[in-house]
Amino acid sequence: MDEKLAPIDLEIEEHEYEEDEPDYDDEYSEDDDGEMESRVAVNTWNLPSDLPLVREAADFYLLLDLHLDGLDDGQFNSRVVKLANWFSCYADMVVGGELRYTCGHVGDVTSLHPSLLEVLRNSQHGSRHEAWDGWADVRQRHGPDALVWAEQAFKAFGQVSTYGGYKWAYIAEVVRKYVTGEYTPLLFVDMCWSLEHNGGQFFGKLWNTHMLQGVLDANKHWSEGEGTPELLTKSASPMVREFYAEVR
Repeated sequence: MDEKLAPIDLEIEEHEYEEDEPDYDDEYSEDDDGEMESRVAVNTWNLPSDLPLVREAADFYLLLDLHLDGLDDGQFNSRVVKLANWFSCYADMVVGGELRYTCGHVGDVTSLHPSLLEVLRNSQHGSRHEAWDGWADVRQRHGPDALVWAEQAFKAFGQVSTYGGYKWAYIAEVVRKYVTGEYTPLLFVDMCWSLEHNGGQFFGKLWNTHMLQGVLDANKHWSEGEGTPELLTKSASPMVREFYAEVR
């Protein structure tokens, strides 16, 4: 089978986080729908319901700094693979959720791929968790082709749109290029940290993004030779913080 047409493998490493009460940002509601969304994310897409993004970003960039000098003791690559698996499943899932707005916001849907259009017409009145769940089946059946159709659908919303649009087309493109091997895990993860959809930070559909931008900005300034990694070390996990201090 052509590798580019192979369906995405949703099986990833068993996550290491406790399934406590999720702490979501304003975009994610902790009502019955929110509980169902969390359930689909965990059971269908093999995602942690709560991922400490600030800590993960700080660990990622501190270990990257050590990795560039060969000082990370192999920790960086394993961290990248884990994040790439989670981020690709998350990106795929939320692309499917956004697609449910297509029939209500695109004037002429006849140009969309027939297989996608059939799914969208059946799901346009459904909830986000139903769209997340249904999209997993679409992706398993059609592989990366479904992400190409999603890009086309999002572009049909137009450049300026409350839903869909070019930002979402770009997200679909990024995850497609990762699952087909065009983007390496490292490039993909690094790109995901800065992705945004129409409502703001990319990860806000499921996980708490509070304080994440501050850590990303701190890394940007540090990598440009301004300031120190102080905020990163404060935000990192104890294990990475101690390891970084010992090596550096």
